[in-house]
This record gives sequence, C-alpha cells and structure tokens, in this order.
Amino acid sequence: MASGDDPLADYQNMLGLQGLTGPNPYLEYTGQIPMAGFMGAPTNASGQPIQSFTDTQNASNAWNAANPPPALGTTLNSSPSSSPSSAQQQALRQAAANGQWGITSQMAEAGINSIPQANALRQQMAAGPTQQQAAAPAAPINPYNMRQAYLDALSNPGHVTTPGAVMQPGATPTGGQQPSVLAAFLAAHPGGGTQIPGGYSNQGFFSTLNNLQAQKQSNAS
Repeated sequence: MASGDDPLADYQNMLGLQGLTGPNPYLEYTGQIPMAGFMGAPTNASGQPIQSFTDTQNASNAWNAANPPPALGTTLNSSPSSSPSSAQQQALRQAAANGQWGITSQMAEAGINSIPQANALRQQMAAGPTQQQAAAPAAPINPYNMRQAYLDALSNPGHVTTPGAVMQPGATPTGGQQPSVLAAFLAAHPGGGTQIPGGYSNQGFFSTLNNLQAQKQSNAS
C-alpha cells in the first residue's frame, strides 16, 4: 500500500512536520519566568545576620519612612480599592528596581501574596490613572538595592570568631612536659641489671636505657 493511501500515516507525518517547522510554543514564556528572590536576612557561619545586610536594610527602611509614595487621587466615581495601594505601588516599584519578579517580603507585607496578583497590579499601574482619577506624581525610587545587598553579604560575610578546642580537666597542654615511661621504668629499678642464673645478665639492657635517659636529659637542657 502506498503511503498516500494510509490516512493515519499521512496525519502522523503532518504532525511531525509541524513539530519541526512550527513555532516554538515555549517562546511565549520568554521574560515571564520570575527571578528567584530571597526571604529574611542572610546569616554567617554562626547563624547570625550579616552586619552589612542589616545596615543596608535599616538604611532602606529609613529611606522608605522618609519618602512615602504619593497617594492616587480619587473621585466620586472611583475608589481607592480599584487601584493598587501606595504600599503596594512602592513594593512593586522596589521589586522592579531590584530585578525581582517573585514575591518579596516587602510585597507580602503590602498584601501581595501571589504572582498573578502582582502582575495584575503591575498592569493597573502601567495603565495609569483613569479619567476620573487625577494623575499622581511619580514616586521616588529607593536607591538601596536589597537584592544586591543580599548577594554582597553572602559573598563577603566578614570574619567569624569560632570557638577553639576545649582543654579537658587534667589534660596537659601541648608542648608541656610529658610523662616519661623510660624515667618511670628506671626509677622502679634503681639497682640496674641483675644476675640471671646460667651466667647471663641483663646489665647491658639497663646500660642502654640509662644512656638513652642521659641523652634525653642532655638534649632537653
């Protein structure tokens, strides 16, 4: 049977050709994958917050407190709930300035708890105020990049003082006088060698030990 006489084979060939020449379906997600964010403060080897990040966080919080975002104007035909709140706008602007597209701690505090919600609020901000709303002045952008401060703190956490080994009770410090097995043995046999039945003597063994002991004392002095 010729290939043209098999409808199923022709359909499978058509699908295979579409897979090779058709548009890439994954390209529609280009630029939409959220960048990984961070939660909390980075810590050093001892589990303590890294000071450089803490200092930058305090400075950023102080700047936010001194530069509150302007509120959007409202009319009788609009309500504040129809647009992102000032805290949400500030959180979204700060995340965009830092290159963060995930849910950050500042966004969570402003009531933004999901990426779809954040995208919807960004679209509302991009659309601008409605005809019934007065245009609000652009809010200043926080100059402190907390994402970069987080990475800088992890790459340079600073010096960490770690505890050393603990000396056990009764132990002798390294480098101190250590007990000598040789001296203890010679002290226990002050008479030296003894005559062994059969005409043998171990005096030579004790003479060698005494010479080693004398050499050790000479080197120590």
